[in-house]
Amino acid sequence: MKPSILLFLLVYLTIPSHLFSQTQFLEPNLVYGPFDIGFKVYHEYDYSRTASIIVPESGNRTEAGEPRPIQIGIWYPIKKGTKGNRMPFKKYIELMATQTDFKYTGKPLEHPFIQSSLYENPFINQAQLELALEATSSSFADATGAEGNFPLLVYSAGGYGSTFENSTMFEYLASHGFIVASHSNIGGMGGSIEILNDAMFEYRARDLEFVIGFMHKFPNTNADKLGILGFSFGGSACLITASRHLKVKAFANFDGWINNENLPFMHFADTTNLNLPYLTTNSGFNGHKPDRLVYNNIKHSDAYALNFKKFGHTFFGSSWILLSNHNADDWAAVRGTQEEINLGYKILSEYVLAFFDGYLNNNQSSKNRLKSIQHSKEIPVGFVEFEMKTKN
Repeated sequence: MKPSILLFLLVYLTIPSHLFSQTQFLEPNLVYGPFDIGFKVYHEYDYSRTASIIVPESGNRTEAGEPRPIQIGIWYPIKKGTKGNRMPFKKYIELMATQTDFKYTGKPLEHPFIQSSLYENPFINQAQLELALEATSSSFADATGAEGNFPLLVYSAGGYGSTFENSTMFEYLASHGFIVASHSNIGGMGGSIEILNDAMFEYRARDLEFVIGFMHKFPNTNADKLGILGFSFGGSACLITASRHLKVKAFANFDGWINNENLPFMHFADTTNLNLPYLTTNSGFNGHKPDRLVYNNIKHSDAYALNFKKFGHTFFGSSWILLSNHNADDWAAVRGTQEEINLGYKILSEYVLAFFDGYLNNNQSSKNRLKSIQHSKEIPVGFVEFEMKTKN
């Protein structure tokens, strides 16, 4: 995310779309796949790094004695018709208490980070937050995974997004036979202010790469079919990782912060020689010009670009669709009517599914869908701009 909004874009929340109809919640009417959805969370340490902390006032870095904490949430396919209760959505929200503070044992909602990010944040709608705390997710906690071998998607959150930043999309993808791993985006652990430098990008890329390594031991994971996706700062991390991790087979970027201003700080990031399928989805509100370096420069693989004309930056973090003031006086606000938002998020989610199914599973029908969806009669003229180019 841009530095101007890092001060308050501290957390992202998502609510499963089918849970609510009495207020303006996200309801894209997604068609779920043949699996129910399991969810597990892990609190892991990267012992190759210390828990570096950037002091916002000075930009100086201090070194703590602890290794770097990385919270990992995993959504995965389980047998359809699984018995038992679906997980309270509150459990997602409570993950924020141990996002970096793994030793915390108090009441999760009383943790200072949750207090400041949710209850003291003027951009959070408190009435909708309270409804979210009473909701039920689509996931079954710690359920046994379905038999099979499933492609792996690893997600890098935007700004200081939490592990469950896009849980609606994660659940949708898992129901269609993908294992989705996400980690909280903690940056330099210095709060909402960071200095534009090499470290702010490298932290996030290294976290993403740690999660990729961790997922090799998760049951039923086919790490040879590896896709990565990220929002905003997470999109930047994905580019660095895709440029230096040859096992990545496809990359989806949600309004990622990839431009000539930042490129000098993104070591190993390659905008000209990527040889993997690429999808970029961008905001087009009020003439916003998306960062298109990667799409414009790709020559060796298929690439797709979607420009959502109605929405601001935070449309791609579905938490803001749920909890923020959609028409706030800020360039990043979600914008759009509820009907437009539901349609936009449906197109986004279905396109992401078709992209990864097409290129990780070599499903020609899904590849064809990438080319045909723009002709759908439900999409108004000028709502989304579709572009694509192929290597052939």
